[in-house]
Amino acid sequence: MIVDVVLDVPIAHPFSYRLPDGWVVAPGQRVLAPLRGAARPAVVLAVREGDTSGLKPLLDVLDPAPVLDASQLALARWIAGSSLTSLGSTCLALMPPPLPAFAD
Repeated sequence: MIVDVVLDVPIAHPFSYRLPDGWVVAPGQRVLAPLRGAARPAVVLAVREGDTSGLKPLLDVLDPAPVLDASQLALARWIAGSSLTSLGSTCLALMPPPLPAFAD
């Protein structure tokens, strides 16, 4: 599976990553994605079928469920388009800080 995400970078297009086997994510959920040698928070826009060869895998899932629903993602798209900011920056600004992971 391919996951299209947006990051807090000044780029208008989403980035595509490979979803590791056994992982489940949905639009509006935060994940950790590699970008230029660093792990960066990202927001899932879409999950789709496709050839994953050559795609880097996601590194982690930061939220147990989506934080933004479809209407909130639509609002983020509108805000980004109206304010000349990137969708990734807008989405991440609308989200609460991720909860820390706790060991069992």
